[in-house]
Amino acid sequence: MKIRVITRLQRGFRQFFAAASRPLWAVLLGLAVALAACARSESPQATLALEQVPAPAAGSGRIYFYRTDVPLLVAVEPDIIVNGRKVGKAAFERVFYRDAKPGRYEVFLTSDEDSPVYFNLAAGETRYVKAVIDVGVTGTRLRPELVEETEARAAIAKQEVTAPAE
Repeated sequence: MKIRVITRLQRGFRQFFAAASRPLWAVLLGLAVALAACARSESPQATLALEQVPAPAAGSGRIYFYRTDVPLLVAVEPDIIVNGRKVGKAAFERVFYRDAKPGRYEVFLTSDEDSPVYFNLAAGETRYVKAVIDVGVTGTRLRPELVEETEARAAIAKQEVTAPAE
C-alpha cells in the first residue's frame, strides 16, 4: 500500500512538471534571447544617426556593415574581415562604417569564410555589406551580401551608426 501511494505521488509530480515545463521552457528561451541581446558588447566609440555621419575624406570611399533581420542567431557575432583585416563584428542591429581607399575589396565573415563578396570601391563611393542568414545542408550561418544603397539605407535609417575609433 505504501509503495502504491509513492508511485501515485511520483506520477502526479511527473504529470505536473511535464505540463508546466512546456510554457516554462518557452519563457526561459525568450528570456535567454532577450538577455543575449542586452549583453552585446558595448563599444566606447561614438554613435550617430545615419544623417549625422560626415562624408568620407576626399579621395576615400566608405563601406557600411550592418545586420538587422537575423534574430535567430542573435548571440552569434562573427568577425568581419576586409582584405585580410578584421574591421569589426557582425552584431545584431548594429551598423558601423569604415572609410577606405579606392580599390578592390574582399569581405567575408568568420562564420562562413567560403562565401566572400568582392567589389570595387571608387573615391566618393559608398558600398553596403549586410550580414544575412544562410541555411544549408551543413548548418546555419551568417554570410555577407552586397546591398544596393536604397535598400540598405531603408534598413538602417532608424539605427545608430557606430563611428570608427579615432
